[in-house]
Amino acid sequence: MTRAALPVGTRLALGFGLVLSMMLALMASGLVLLNGIDRLNARIIEEIWVEADAANRIDVTMRENARQTMQLFIADQAEARAINARIAVNKRIITDALAALDKLIVSPDGRALLATIKEQRALYVASFTHVESLLAQDRRDEAVRLMHQQTLPILNGLQEHVKALAALQTKIVETSSAEIKNSIRLAFKLMLLFGVLALAIAVGAAILITRGLLRQLGGEPAYAAAIADRIAHGDLTIAVDTRPDDRASLLY
Repeated sequence: MTRAALPVGTRLALGFGLVLSMMLALMASGLVLLNGIDRLNARIIEEIWVEADAANRIDVTMRENARQTMQLFIADQAEARAINARIAVNKRIITDALAALDKLIVSPDGRALLATIKEQRALYVASFTHVESLLAQDRRDEAVRLMHQQTLPILNGLQEHVKALAALQTKIVETSSAEIKNSIRLAFKLMLLFGVLALAIAVGAAILITRGLLRQLGGEPAYAAAIADRIAHGDLTIAVDTRPDDRASLLY
């Protein structure tokens, strides 16, 4: 069956069906992209940002503990107890942050850095505990020597790894943010594309249907109705204007 032979209702249904299909495709693609953006945004808030915050918290708290440790060498007994209490609180903060990172970090680089940090921290805690013990025994010279030869070098290496982990997590946040921006741009482009296609299909369908109707009738519907009315009233002398190439219309 040719396009001209299709019933008007069928042609209208096909035209509007195509437009509706494009609109549905537009909605589906938009929903898929928005769902992806929502998942990525949730991951940034619930995981990646938490990881970055924990890594930065470890870095800051370790620096504070290093400062508190140095103060032990000039503190009296009462001050030393207060300093040790603050250091103990900071240790718990670091332990909790490491536990959070252990649950959340999945990247190979992040896992490797985290494992190194845990190993270095264990060495640092053991060395610091020894320094603390020497100070408690008033063996200050030995404590100073141990601090400079072992504790501080371990702490410096530990802080470098913590900085590297914090930088890695910051980079992941930036990468994820860039992915969200790209997804938003892609969603905008797809919605614009499908919108333009739907408009083009609607205009094209309207033109094709209009041309088909005019070709079948031989002219505008009002003109065809007027000719039919005059013929129905017995006027067979009326001149009918049709296209030069018209050979099959209702008015021919």
